[in-house]
Amino acid sequence: MKHSPNFEVGSRIVLCIGAHPDDCEFRCGGTAALWSGLGDTIIFLSLTDGSSGTFRENPQQIRERRKLEAAASVAIIHGKSRCMECVDGSLTPSLENRFRLISLIREIQPDIIVTNRPNDYHPDHRYAAQLVQDASYMLQVPNVVPEVPPLRYVPVIMYWGDSFEFPYRFSPRAIVDIDSVLDTKIAMLSAHESQMYEWLPWVDSQLEQVPPPEAGSAARKAWTLALYRRRAVPTYAERYRDLLCERYGELRGMAVVEAEAFEMCEYGYHVDGALIKRIFAGV
Repeated sequence: MKHSPNFEVGSRIVLCIGAHPDDCEFRCGGTAALWSGLGDTIIFLSLTDGSSGTFRENPQQIRERRKLEAAASVAIIHGKSRCMECVDGSLTPSLENRFRLISLIREIQPDIIVTNRPNDYHPDHRYAAQLVQDASYMLQVPNVVPEVPPLRYVPVIMYWGDSFEFPYRFSPRAIVDIDSVLDTKIAMLSAHESQMYEWLPWVDSQLEQVPPPEAGSAARKAWTLALYRRRAVPTYAERYRDLLCERYGELRGMAVVEAEAFEMCEYGYHVDGALIKRIFAGV
């Protein structure tokens, strides 16, 4: 039985927790691809079923479709897809959901958890972070969810980047150059066809601009890249150029186009500067 997280590169379990099936790809898909390339196990867990991410299908149809999309996406980096099956748009930080999440985390036994911060425009996102925070200490408490053996440690918990200002700005302590895996990240996002080519363009009133399937995969992926960049402006590389230069040196740091950044959650395993270097070694 582990009594602390495992930080040996190539043998770690990284659990990325999003509210929706494509959240992890958007925010940490590049870093997950790099970790997977080092041999780490990557699991993307969606707390909701994605059943509200459509304007044309009924909940059961889109639920099943998004489940297949999520599995196909993370399979690109040889990862696994899981879903807690809460109803999309109705996630709450209830005791029932907290216990369900505790059970799943104990089953998976991650060394690192990555999720979004609790300040966000989407209630599902906010409550996903709240649930991770509320579960963190209880993972070790035997009489909470007693049917699943407790962990003997709290995993490292970190937040992926965002641009929200209230109640405080995102404060990264780590940043990763993802230029080498940008194509992989875009391929993962493109696997979420219902979102990249239907739902998000519809929300943005750009549905008529989406390249049709007969335009070919290159045109469709170019659309996805443009969509991703519209939703990540300014890019993390632009926002945190100083961190990139500090980490990779000025020459490489100034050349990075796409990056992902991470803030540490104080509710997880204590992380100092030396441990951050170990966690992100090789990426």
